[in-house]
Amino acid sequence: MTLQRRLVAAFGAGALAPIVTVIVQLINVPVMLRCWGAHLYGEWLMISAIPAYLLLTDLGFGNVAGSDMTMRVHAGDNEGAIETFQSITALVLSASVMLGALLSAAIFLLPVHRLLSLSSMSTKETQVALLFLCANCLVVLQWNYINAGYRSAGRYSTALLIVNAVRILEGISFLVLLVWHAGPVQLSILMLGISILGTCWLLYVKHLLVPWLPLGIQHAKLARIRELTLPAVAHMAFPAGNALSLQGMTMMAGIVLGPSAVAVFNPMRTLSRTVSQLTDAVRISALVELSAVYGQKNWDLARKLHRSACQASLLLALMTSAALAISGPWIFTHWTHGRVIMNVPAFYTLLLVVLWNSVWNVSSAVPLAANRHQQIAIMYLICTSLSLFFAYPLALHFGIRGLGTALLLCEAMMCFYVIRRSNKMLSDRWPAFAASMMDTTQLRALCAKSTRRLV
Repeated sequence: MTLQRRLVAAFGAGALAPIVTVIVQLINVPVMLRCWGAHLYGEWLMISAIPAYLLLTDLGFGNVAGSDMTMRVHAGDNEGAIETFQSITALVLSASVMLGALLSAAIFLLPVHRLLSLSSMSTKETQVALLFLCANCLVVLQWNYINAGYRSAGRYSTALLIVNAVRILEGISFLVLLVWHAGPVQLSILMLGISILGTCWLLYVKHLLVPWLPLGIQHAKLARIRELTLPAVAHMAFPAGNALSLQGMTMMAGIVLGPSAVAVFNPMRTLSRTVSQLTDAVRISALVELSAVYGQKNWDLARKLHRSACQASLLLALMTSAALAISGPWIFTHWTHGRVIMNVPAFYTLLLVVLWNSVWNVSSAVPLAANRHQQIAIMYLICTSLSLFFAYPLALHFGIRGLGTALLLCEAMMCFYVIRRSNKMLSDRWPAFAASMMDTTQLRALCAKSTRRLV
C-alpha cells in the first residue's frame, strides 16, 4: 500500500469513529429513555461512568509503544519492536488483573448502591452490572497495545475499522435487547461479550497481517518499560488538559454566570468541536506515518508530511467552520428544540478556537510520533490552567463570549509553541512553513485527479 493510500485510509477510518459515535448516541439514547425511563437511564449513566476511568490506566503506554514500535520496524529492528510489544503487553495485563481483583472486592464490600442513592436498581443488580462493566473496560484496555501492533506494520486503519465495526455491532445488539425489555445487568453482560469478541477479532487479524509479532511475554523487559515510562506519563497530560479545558470551563461558566449559561455554553461548544473531530483524523493519519518516516530517517519526507497535514487540517477546519457559521444557529435551534437561545457572537469565537486548534493539534503529531512530546504536554497543562485563570475576569465582563476568549488565548499560545517546536525538530524554517500553508499546488493536483476519475 502506497503512502498516499495509507494516509487516506487512516483519515477515513479516523473520521468514521465520531460518525459512529453520533449515530449510536442519536439512536440508542432515545430508545433507552423510552424503554427504561429517565430515572433508570440516569442510574445506568452513573454506574457506567465509573469504570470508564479504567481506560486511562495504561498511562499512555499504548500510544508511546505504537510510536516506538513503528520507528523500530522501519529502522529494521523487528526484535526491538517485539520486545516493546511484549513488555507493554505484560505491563497492561498485570495491571488489569490487579485492578480486576481490587475492583471486584470494592464492588461487593462497599455500599455502592447506597453511596450513589440508586432506587430503580437493586443492590444485587448494581453490583453485578458494575462488575461486568468494569470487566468490559479492562478487556477494551487491551486494545491499546494490540492496535500498536497494527500501527507498526502500517495497518492501523484496519484496526480502526474493526473497532468501529465492533461498536456498531454493540449498538445494534443494544437495540435488540432493549426491545426485548433487557435490564442493566443484561446490557453489561452483552457489552463484555462483544468486547471479548472484538478482542479475539483484533488478535486473529493481527496474526494474519503481522505474523512476525507474536503475542506473549517471553521477550518482555523491565528496562524497556522504564524507557517508555516518561513519555507515557507525559502523554497523560493531554487527557488531563482536556479535562481541565472541558470540565473546568463548564464549572467556571456555572460559578460565574449560573446554570442557564452552562445550558447555552456547553451545546455551543459541542457543536463547534465537530470541526475538531474531523481534523483529529488528519492528526492520526499523520502521526502513524511520521513514526515510520522517523525510523527511516527521511527528514525531507517528514517535513513534507508535516506541512501537508497542517495545510489539510487548516483547510478542512476553514470549510467546516464556515459551514457551521452559516448553519450553526439553525442546527442549534432544532437540536435544542428552541429551549435555549444561541449566543451567536460567542459561537463565532468558539469557531475561532477550533481553527487555532486544528493547526497545533495536527502539528503535535511530529513530537508525538517520536515520543518527544514531554515539553508540549507540560505547556498544554500550563495553557489550559491559564485559560481558567483568565476565564473568570473575562466572563465577568463579557459573559459567555469571555469564556470563548479565554479558550482562544490558550489555543493561540499552543499554536505558536507547538509549530515552533515541530519545525525545530524537523529543521524546517518558519517562513518556508508559513508559505506552504498558502501553496495550493498539491490541492489543485488532487482535485484534478479526482475529477479525471469521476469523468
